[in-house]
Amino acid sequence: MTTSLASKTVTFSTPLPRALDTQIHVRLTARDKSLMLFITTAGTDDGELLVPMGSFVYAVPNRFNSSEPLCTNIYIEENSLELAVRLAQLVVKRTRLPVYVFSSLSLDRMGLGGTVEEVLEAFQAVTKPLLPLLPRPLQNGV
Repeated sequence: MTTSLASKTVTFSTPLPRALDTQIHVRLTARDKSLMLFITTAGTDDGELLVPMGSFVYAVPNRFNSSEPLCTNIYIEENSLELAVRLAQLVVKRTRLPVYVFSSLSLDRMGLGGTVEEVLEAFQAVTKPLLPLLPRPLQNGV
């Protein structure tokens, strides 16, 4: 991705681990000075079922400690908050750009409904294809 005045959007889907009939859908929009990341799940048998709103977080680089981005929870839905915060922090660390992350990812179909291990598996399922798509940080402002 290159930096420009226009936005660039990339979408992809990946299977939700341990849930053969569910896909994780990801939409990444890169703007000039920020990123927007939307993540949700949809099952093959969901049809027209509406997904409930999930967590919405905003993260920015920390000028004083680049390894700890600052993150603000804008809308909290407990079952999707941890994943949204982790993704926001990772994206900020990799790109040094502010990021908005909306996650309505549901882990109900994974078997245990969202244990720590399942959250980490879902996080890895999203980040593996996502990381190569992220814009590279600017070096020395160029």
